[in-house]
Amino acid sequence: MEMKEMSLVELRTELDKLSNADKRVIFLEDGSQVSEFKAIYNTTKKVVETIASNNYALIQHKDAFTAIVDALEALGKTKVRAGICEYKGRAWLTITFPEITVDDGSEGIEMGIRMVNSYRANSALKIESGRDETSRYIGFFGYRKVCSNGMTVRIPLREVDEERGDFVKAEEVVETRNIDSVATRIIHMGDQEKKVMQIKNIISTLVSSMTYVESVVAEAKAEGVGPEEAKERLRNLGFGKRLTEKIIKNFEVEEQNRWGLYNAITNYATHDTRTPGSEETHLRRAEVLLASPLVSN
Repeated sequence: MEMKEMSLVELRTELDKLSNADKRVIFLEDGSQVSEFKAIYNTTKKVVETIASNNYALIQHKDAFTAIVDALEALGKTKVRAGICEYKGRAWLTITFPEITVDDGSEGIEMGIRMVNSYRANSALKIESGRDETSRYIGFFGYRKVCSNGMTVRIPLREVDEERGDFVKAEEVVETRNIDSVATRIIHMGDQEKKVMQIKNIISTLVSSMTYVESVVAEAKAEGVGPEEAKERLRNLGFGKRLTEKIIKNFEVEEQNRWGLYNAITNYATHDTRTPGSEETHLRRAEVLLASPLVSN
């Protein structure tokens, strides 16, 4: 996904380009109508995206993401770095904030969030949150300026500064049906004040998490790793022979440590994958590498 600096006005123009969908009646071969279900028809691409129940809440991609832009504007934001893409009924909006930049020893990592809206499942604008083995976490997106690589970071809420009250704020950022669910929702329709507060809390949590992310990067840089160990770790992460060879070529020009291997993966994920889903899969694999030391079998 290409990320560009743009004003909120320019971002709204980009949102206008997203496809639209509507609900349509389903007819059987005998001409009768299906009463319990409707087809979700993409009117821009002229394709049926999915079949849904009659009470399915269809939310247009533009409407979902415009709610975020409205909240940012209400908070006084004028410029962001943003990327938008759309694939098979889903749309992604990634926003990073140049003023929230983590020190990575180079040009820095801009921190932000990635959201998705879908015609194919519950139409919910989502930011990742959930529970791992040790604590609740909230997921953020990073943009490494020196190479335009994307990165995903799951930040344990225990790492957020409790003295400033941001631990509580982070818990309140999202509404979830199940504490173990990663399908956590940002409310994008309804109360404007609540919507603005949610985005404000997300930005506050990003700022509070900068030290944690910097420490993770520093630890990864301190752990050297050679080519054979790198290949073994890539295999353990689930990369096949072909992808391992491509990533190792990237690794050859990176720092020979865990941070360098991480960036070799994110470089491939950001610039060489064909679909947003593949990019997300590889960024998640890279995140496992960044979060834990290398262990040779």
